[in-house]
Amino acid sequence: MSIPTLGVHLIVYNEEKWLEACLEQIHNMADELIIVDTGSTDRSVEIAEKYGATVIHSPWEHDFAKARNAGLVHANTDWILVLDADEQVIVGQEEIKEFLKQEEGSQCLIKLMNWTGSGPEDCILYFAPRVFRNREGYRYEGMIHEQLVQAGKGSLGEIGLNMEYGMKRSSTKIKTTSPPSICPLKVNHYGYLPAVMKSKQTAMRNLKIIQQALLLNPDDAFHLYNLGVTYCQLEDREQAREIFLNALNSCPVDAPYRATLVRDLGKLLYANHELEQARILLLTEIRQYPDYPDLHMLLGFVEKEYGMAEQAYVYFEKAVKSGLSSKNQAVAYVTEAGADSYIPLTHMADIDKRKGRASYAEDHYRSAIKVHQGYLPAISGLADLLQREGIADSSVKQILVEIIDRENPEHLHKAAYALMSCGAYEAALSILPVQSIGIEDESWARACLIQTQRKSQAIQRSQLLLEQNKGISQDLSDQPVSPCKQEQIDLAVLDWAICSWSCAEPLPQEFYRYCNEDSLFYSQIERRLLNIRQQTELEDLPQLDSGTLLQKAEMLANRAAACGQKDLLLFLKKAGLLLPRTAADLLYEYGFRLEAAEQYLEQLAKGNLLFEGMFQLAEYMYDRANYAESLALFEQAITLSRDDNRARMGAAASCLQLAKEAAVRMLNTQTAKTSENTFSTLAQDVAELTGSLQRLDDLNWKTSWDGQARRRGV
Repeated sequence: MSIPTLGVHLIVYNEEKWLEACLEQIHNMADELIIVDTGSTDRSVEIAEKYGATVIHSPWEHDFAKARNAGLVHANTDWILVLDADEQVIVGQEEIKEFLKQEEGSQCLIKLMNWTGSGPEDCILYFAPRVFRNREGYRYEGMIHEQLVQAGKGSLGEIGLNMEYGMKRSSTKIKTTSPPSICPLKVNHYGYLPAVMKSKQTAMRNLKIIQQALLLNPDDAFHLYNLGVTYCQLEDREQAREIFLNALNSCPVDAPYRATLVRDLGKLLYANHELEQARILLLTEIRQYPDYPDLHMLLGFVEKEYGMAEQAYVYFEKAVKSGLSSKNQAVAYVTEAGADSYIPLTHMADIDKRKGRASYAEDHYRSAIKVHQGYLPAISGLADLLQREGIADSSVKQILVEIIDRENPEHLHKAAYALMSCGAYEAALSILPVQSIGIEDESWARACLIQTQRKSQAIQRSQLLLEQNKGISQDLSDQPVSPCKQEQIDLAVLDWAICSWSCAEPLPQEFYRYCNEDSLFYSQIERRLLNIRQQTELEDLPQLDSGTLLQKAEMLANRAAACGQKDLLLFLKKAGLLLPRTAADLLYEYGFRLEAAEQYLEQLAKGNLLFEGMFQLAEYMYDRANYAESLALFEQAITLSRDDNRARMGAAASCLQLAKEAAVRMLNTQTAKTSENTFSTLAQDVAELTGSLQRLDDLNWKTSWDGQARRRGV
């Protein structure tokens, strides 16, 4: 049997940023490249011709199917693979020809991975019939989200996409004796990354075409659904919600895209915090799609938000089990990467940890990391669990390094970050691959140095970063600076000042080369701190705009607290640069709870304590088992903000704890010990009170602390 020929077909319009990368991955396996250009004004045609493509010039008529079909009529190969310019084949180039040689059917599926961000979970997986035999009546239909059809045999549209993209009308419906084969090709699609969508104005383009399609058929549930998707992309949730509901009401129960419509509506309701509506929808529809992991996972999120931790646990477990039978098989659903594995496993582990089931939590975290070694929530969750269980930092580091890919710098970065987050700073620095560290990691790497008293090294790293970005930091660059990069530059300046001032050292003249318009701010801060240390009168200092000065000082105090430099924060307060309540709130936020409580008590005595401070002081008393005091404080917090349920739950928990203490005291009396009935009744009361407290705890009314905060005195 001869080796079959394969042609690769694309339609393009101004795709020079993506086209070369796409063609580079497939030109060796392609016997023919057919590219339909719909009017590019950039280098797209030049790039296509460089790879030997046959370029078909076809005017854009706002009809994707028409553009696809314009290329198909020129096909000369046995098989055709259809791609988009912003897609890249990452697996299967070497195996595809041998696979097609053995293939008996006329079409097969490829695995598509649509990326919406940089995280491992920011990926939507689905299977699509993109490979099919030439000369067997295949063509495309549909102005947008076009479907592959075969003459006389019906639609072969892609299984679909999710809310971020758009849905194909049909899944495979061709009448065959066996399901379509899965070919070895795996493809990354980058066209729905936020930056790409913005640059291409994808949503506005799609909106115009879908509206045109709805003029021809106003009640078409398929087009209505895709209209809702487009409004989601345009961040108009209210419109999207109404249209999704209309689409669901008119959508046939057996429509292949209906399951994804349910999923996307559920996601939207959850994002809008319409929990009861999301729960009703998902509980109803999960009977129709019992093996859809995303619906189980969403139900888990909803129940967890409700405070029903154990019920959420059940749904997360079902999400994992529903995906087991589909491993290495084509599935009929659009699904979020990890929805049947590492995402629900991590949430199960989080619940286990909260419930004190440490061994189960560790098993679930390890299982999640085994599926995806770069999944940061699982890595961080495991590090936090081990630290909470009293495992030494060196042992936590060893465990993490053993279960990740230690040869992968990105995974090492994540392990180091997880160690930093649980306060294991030395361990984090020991595995951080410093030579390959990116600008986005610099701030927390410096935080580790500062908290391990290596402040001179932190200053050196700040200075190096600022020197490398000197033009940007001084606004001399003609190129726009991303907010993320500018934030890292600003943090480097702050860290330099924090390191110097926390060591009672003045800022060198060189420092002022990098802070530009903030020079006056830093010089005045330094003078005020110096006067406080020397007990000089503040009135002798020149005055600055108080609003701006306080704002700048708060930024400095926030970063100082994050880096564990509470004494500098207190100096800023003493110097009159930080409001007392701001100082107390920052101390509390970063785990310096004893110092924060002292500040709150001062404000309480003066009658100046606001709701947030009152709640946090009450929570502090509650965690130290001072339940009478916490109850009184929670009740005062309720009078300050009657709409905040946290204080009400705190008051309820304090009452339950007081009742439990009283029941335990009675249980230990001689009367109870000598009366079996009395002892049994009191023991039952204690058990019921404990259960009620656990259910309250599931509502997450209390502050959640990481390992850094626990070490600082939680």
